Amino acid sequence: MRTDRASRGQKPESGFLLIEVLVSVLIMSIALAALLDSIRTSIDSNVITQEMTRAITLAQQKTWEMETTFLWKTEEAQYKDEGQFKENPTYRFKVDARPDLDRCEVVVIVTVSWLHKRIEKSYNLVSVVPLERNRADFKSGK
Repeated sequence: MRTDRASRGQKPESGFLLIEVLVSVLIMSIALAALLDSIRTSIDSNVITQEMTRAITLAQQKTWEMETTFLWKTEEAQYKDEGQFKENPTYRFKVDARPDLDRCEVVVIVTVSWLHKRIEKSYNLVSVVPLERNRADFKSGK
Protein backbone atom coordinates (compact mmCIF):
# COMPACT_ATOMS: atom_id res chain seq x y z
CA MET A 1 0.00 0.00 0.00
CA ARG A 2 1.28 3.37 -1.00
CA THR A 3 1.44 6.10 1.54
CA ASP A 4 1.78 9.70 0.70
CA ARG A 5 3.76 12.08 2.87
CA ALA A 6 0.89 14.55 2.85
CA SER A 7 -1.47 11.89 4.18
CA ARG A 8 0.97 11.17 6.99
CA GLY A 9 1.07 14.83 7.98
CA GLN A 10 4.50 15.56 6.51
CA LYS A 11 5.29 18.29 4.03
CA PRO A 12 5.59 17.14 0.43
CA GLU A 13 9.16 17.48 -0.98
CA SER A 14 9.64 20.40 -3.27
CA GLY A 15 12.28 20.62 -5.99
CA PHE A 16 13.12 19.22 -9.38
CA LEU A 17 13.81 15.71 -10.45
CA LEU A 18 17.21 14.94 -11.97
CA ILE A 19 15.66 14.31 -15.40
CA GLU A 20 14.02 17.75 -15.36
CA VAL A 21 17.36 19.40 -14.58
CA LEU A 22 19.11 17.43 -17.34
CA VAL A 23 16.47 18.35 -19.92
CA SER A 24 16.66 22.04 -19.01
CA VAL A 25 20.50 21.98 -19.20
CA LEU A 26 20.27 20.32 -22.63
CA ILE A 27 17.83 22.95 -23.91
CA MET A 28 20.02 25.78 -22.61
CA SER A 29 23.12 24.19 -24.18
CA ILE A 30 21.47 24.00 -27.60
CA ALA A 31 20.33 27.61 -27.34
CA LEU A 32 23.80 28.74 -26.25
CA ALA A 33 25.45 26.86 -29.12
CA ALA A 34 23.14 28.57 -31.63
CA LEU A 35 23.84 31.95 -30.06
CA LEU A 36 27.62 31.44 -30.16
CA ASP A 37 27.45 30.34 -33.80
CA SER A 38 25.52 33.48 -34.74
CA ILE A 39 28.07 35.64 -32.87
CA ARG A 40 30.94 33.93 -34.72
CA THR A 41 29.20 34.46 -38.05
CA SER A 42 28.60 38.10 -37.22
CA ILE A 43 32.24 38.67 -36.29
CA ASP A 44 33.42 36.95 -39.49
CA SER A 45 31.06 39.11 -41.58
CA ASN A 46 32.41 42.20 -39.86
CA VAL A 47 36.01 41.20 -40.65
CA ILE A 48 35.15 40.55 -44.31
CA THR A 49 33.43 43.94 -44.53
CA GLN A 50 36.46 45.69 -43.04
CA GLU A 51 38.80 43.91 -45.47
CA MET A 52 36.60 44.78 -48.44
CA THR A 53 36.38 48.42 -47.34
CA ARG A 54 40.17 48.56 -47.06
CA ALA A 55 40.50 47.00 -50.54
CA ILE A 56 38.07 49.53 -52.04
CA THR A 57 39.98 52.41 -50.46
CA LEU A 58 43.33 51.09 -51.72
CA ALA A 59 41.93 50.59 -55.23
CA GLN A 60 40.60 54.15 -55.25
CA GLN A 61 43.97 55.48 -54.08
CA LYS A 62 45.81 53.54 -56.78
CA THR A 63 43.35 54.80 -59.42
CA TRP A 64 43.88 58.37 -58.25
CA GLU A 65 47.64 57.83 -58.36
CA MET A 66 47.34 56.58 -61.94
CA GLU A 67 45.20 59.55 -62.92
CA THR A 68 47.56 62.12 -61.42
CA THR A 69 50.91 60.66 -62.45
CA PHE A 70 51.04 58.21 -65.32
CA LEU A 71 48.04 58.89 -67.46
CA TRP A 72 48.72 62.50 -68.32
CA LYS A 73 52.39 62.04 -69.21
CA THR A 74 52.61 59.22 -71.71
CA GLU A 75 51.14 57.97 -74.92
CA GLU A 76 52.00 54.32 -74.42
CA ALA A 77 49.40 51.96 -75.80
CA GLN A 78 49.08 50.17 -72.49
CA TYR A 79 50.49 50.34 -68.97
CA LYS A 80 50.65 47.45 -66.50
CA ASP A 81 51.98 47.36 -62.96
CA GLU A 82 51.67 45.11 -59.94
CA GLY A 83 53.03 44.90 -56.42
CA GLN A 84 52.21 45.33 -52.75
CA PHE A 85 50.89 48.41 -51.03
CA LYS A 86 53.54 49.89 -48.76
CA GLU A 87 51.03 50.90 -46.07
CA ASN A 88 49.19 47.54 -46.23
CA PRO A 89 51.61 44.81 -47.35
CA THR A 90 49.00 42.04 -47.02
CA TYR A 91 47.17 43.60 -49.99
CA ARG A 92 48.49 43.27 -53.54
CA PHE A 93 47.53 45.30 -56.60
CA LYS A 94 47.50 44.91 -60.37
CA VAL A 95 46.98 47.88 -62.66
CA ASP A 96 46.02 47.74 -66.31
CA ALA A 97 45.64 51.13 -68.01
CA ARG A 98 44.72 51.40 -71.68
CA PRO A 99 44.60 54.83 -73.31
CA ASP A 100 42.07 55.24 -76.11
CA LEU A 101 43.34 58.25 -78.04
CA ASP A 102 40.41 58.30 -80.45
CA ARG A 103 37.93 58.70 -77.59
CA CYS A 104 40.34 60.80 -75.46
CA GLU A 105 39.96 58.55 -72.45
CA VAL A 106 41.86 55.97 -70.47
CA VAL A 107 40.36 52.77 -69.07
CA VAL A 108 42.03 51.94 -65.76
CA ILE A 109 41.46 48.54 -64.15
CA VAL A 110 42.82 48.17 -60.62
CA THR A 111 42.59 44.76 -58.96
CA VAL A 112 43.31 44.49 -55.24
CA SER A 113 43.74 41.02 -53.75
CA TRP A 114 44.30 39.67 -50.22
CA LEU A 115 43.99 36.46 -48.24
CA HIS A 116 41.07 35.81 -45.92
CA LYS A 117 41.39 32.55 -44.00
CA ARG A 118 43.78 31.20 -46.66
CA ILE A 119 41.28 32.00 -49.43
CA GLU A 120 42.22 34.68 -51.94
CA LYS A 121 39.71 37.49 -52.22
CA SER A 122 39.84 40.30 -54.77
CA TYR A 123 38.16 43.55 -55.71
CA ASN A 124 38.20 45.10 -59.20
CA LEU A 125 37.74 48.80 -59.81
CA VAL A 126 37.22 49.86 -63.42
CA SER A 127 37.44 53.57 -64.20
CA VAL A 128 37.09 55.42 -67.45
CA VAL A 129 39.10 58.60 -67.14
CA PRO A 130 38.43 61.32 -69.71
CA LEU A 131 41.51 63.12 -70.88
CA GLU A 132 41.23 66.80 -70.16
CA ARG A 133 43.58 67.76 -72.93
CA ASN A 134 42.73 67.53 -76.57
CA ARG A 135 44.05 64.64 -78.62
CA ALA A 136 46.80 66.70 -80.29
CA ASP A 137 48.30 67.75 -76.94
CA PHE A 138 48.17 64.18 -75.68
CA LYS A 139 49.91 62.77 -78.77
CA SER A 140 52.61 65.43 -78.71
CA GLY A 141 53.35 64.73 -75.01
CA LYS A 142 52.73 68.31 -73.85
